[in-house]
Parts: sequence; structure tokens; C-alpha cells
Amino acid sequence: MASTGDDQSKQASVTGYPPVPGFSPQQQQYPPQPYPPQYQNYPPPPYYPNPHNNPYPYTAPPPAAYYSQQYAAAPHESSGRFTFVRFILTMMIALFLGAFLLSLLTFLIFGADVPQFFIQSMSVPEFNISGHALRANWDANITISNSNEKLVLFFEKIEGVIVHEETVLALAIAEHINVGTRGETTFNIKFVSATSSNHQEVVMGEHPDLVRDRNKQEVSFALRMMATTTFRSSSLWRRQASLRVFCEELHFKFAGPAGAGTLVAASDRKDHRNECLVYA
Repeated sequence: MASTGDDQSKQASVTGYPPVPGFSPQQQQYPPQPYPPQYQNYPPPPYYPNPHNNPYPYTAPPPAAYYSQQYAAAPHESSGRFTFVRFILTMMIALFLGAFLLSLLTFLIFGADVPQFFIQSMSVPEFNISGHALRANWDANITISNSNEKLVLFFEKIEGVIVHEETVLALAIAEHINVGTRGETTFNIKFVSATSSNHQEVVMGEHPDLVRDRNKQEVSFALRMMATTTFRSSSLWRRQASLRVFCEELHFKFAGPAGAGTLVAASDRKDHRNECLVYA
């Protein structure tokens, strides 16, 4: 009993609280817990070392072959698709460059001179201003000269207009014109005033110069054309070009107030043809 009193006095001195009656200090101690049982010896996965035979306590990472066998198929398929796409793009670029170089080489060998345009003859059968309306017709024979030795010219369509001081008076279209190598072709084109075909009126007050010149029986017009030309060789080579033709300062003399007008021949040429300016 003496020992029990001593223990209680020690407990009171340590904790600062008096002991609880009927409670022994030895009961506060928990029984020791046993160690957890070891894992059963399951077979390790492939390429993993056996932990029981490995003196090192930590598991070693799997070798590189373990990852390569699982993920080797996807990169191979992707690289195959990329290779095919690169091949197609390379072939397209090669074909484009080949066609461009072939066209350039053929152009350098054959050459392509811009054709010349001449007004062979031109007349104004009718030109009347009655009231506020204009009724007029133009009849022109135009010659195209091809100076290329190995290229043939083909014109699918030629669009022309008659202009007086930047005012369009008439229009016309010529189609399917061929010009051989070092040759000339003359075609006829007839213009009809826009007012007579579209039933629009030309106010005389807005064009006083046109009325004044017609009363003087001398009027200057301009003939302008837009043409799409195809240069073709004896082989399969061909090239297209857009041509703008300007035949400016065409002077006409009229026979009387109601007579027809005739183009004044050019005095600076032996053939008296009016040459036009051509821009490619």
C-alpha cells in the first residue's frame, strides 16, 4: 500500500492533478502493436526485378524497352502520314516550277512581240443630232500585224468604243480573229451610237464641242479597244496577254450638214495608215 501512495504522489507531482480514485496509472499504457504482415509474394510484372531478391530496398525503374514497346506504333503511323503529305507537296511544287521554267524558256527562245494595230480605213455613214438625241454609225477596217516568226496570234474577242472628249458615243465587239506568223489580218467592225440602241438621250447643252465641230463639218474621234490575245507556237506552248489599244486623234471631214464623214489619211506614213498605240 505504501508503494501505491508513492505512485500517486509521483503522478500528482508530475501532472499537477490528483489521481483519480480507482484508476491505476499502469492502465494508461497501451499494449504494443504487432508489425504489419508482409505482402505476399506476388509475381512481379515483366521487366521489374524481384524485391525479395533485390538487395536495394527501392524498386528500380523499368528499362527503356518497356516504354518503347507500348508507344512505338503511334509515332510510326504519324510519321508515315507526314511523309506522304510532304511527298505530295514536294511533287506539286516541282510541277509548278517545272511548268514555269518551261514557259520562261520557251518565251526566251521564241520571243513574243506585241502586235501592231492600224486603222486601214474608217467612215461615218450617219451622224445626226436631232433635238436631244444622237444617231450615228462608224464603219472601220482595222489591220493587225504580227511580227513574230514562230508565234501565231488568236483574238477571242475585241471590244471597242468610239470616244469624243472622254465621252463614249458608240461600242462594238469583234470575235475570233487569227493572225499568222509574220502576217497581217484585216477585220471589219461596225459601231452603233449608244443612244440609238439604248434609247438614251444626249443633251446638246452637255456636249457643245461636239455640236460645234459637227456644224463645222470636222470632228475628231478616238477609237479604243481592249483585247485578250493568245500567243501560240507550233508546240503545246501558249501564253495569254491583255492588250489595250488607243487610236487617238482620228480626224473626219463631213460632206455637208447631213453628209457622211471620211477619215483623213495619216500624212506621216507612206501607206497613210493611222497607227495605234498598244499597251500590254
